[in-house]
Amino acid sequence: MARKEYASYTADHDYVTCPKCGGVKTRLAELCRSCSYESRVKSWTTCADCGKRIRHPATRCLTCYDADRAAKTPTCVDCGKPTKQYAYDYHAQRCWPCEVKQRRNKPVRYCTLEGCGKVHASKGLCRSHYQATFQRRRTRPGGQLIQWLKTMPCQICGYSLMKSEAARLIPGGPYRPGNVMALCVRCHREVDAGITPAVTPPTSDEILAWAASKGLR
Repeated sequence: MARKEYASYTADHDYVTCPKCGGVKTRLAELCRSCSYESRVKSWTTCADCGKRIRHPATRCLTCYDADRAAKTPTCVDCGKPTKQYAYDYHAQRCWPCEVKQRRNKPVRYCTLEGCGKVHASKGLCRSHYQATFQRRRTRPGGQLIQWLKTMPCQICGYSLMKSEAARLIPGGPYRPGNVMALCVRCHREVDAGITPAVTPPTSDEILAWAASKGLR
């Protein structure tokens, strides 16, 4: 197809009349370029500060918006520099270099326990005393005694080649001396199934005596 014939073909098939002004528009567009621009401009608003024409969702132009943000920028109480935390209800009172100086100049806290001169870590204690205190809180009562009880031979069959298991006399009861027996795997399963009767659990003194005889204490 020749170039002139192609131009007339595109002009006849790709362009139609604009329904608003009678001009020429493309077949896919709703209005011509001038009419679509006028419709967009009518939906614009004015800036609340300077009166400049802006798009509808915004209330201020970019220049006024940046100026307002700069006005809200707080300054450091020590050096007067911006803290770079504007437009927030909660912001720092100092810039970061001044904040570091302020933290370094604070008096050093030490452990509150008598005789300990280590630096404070948390809850009035140094790191070692804090871990020791709260580690003891997390362990269950008689935890060390239960570990020594597992080294005892089975109280039913006397098997001692492997560590015993801590079997509770009262199912669901606490793991405490007086309610825990030293049983091997087989006897433990038989007691739970009701095949073999349970024995009397060892007391705390008996467990301590066993640990002392084996050099565990």
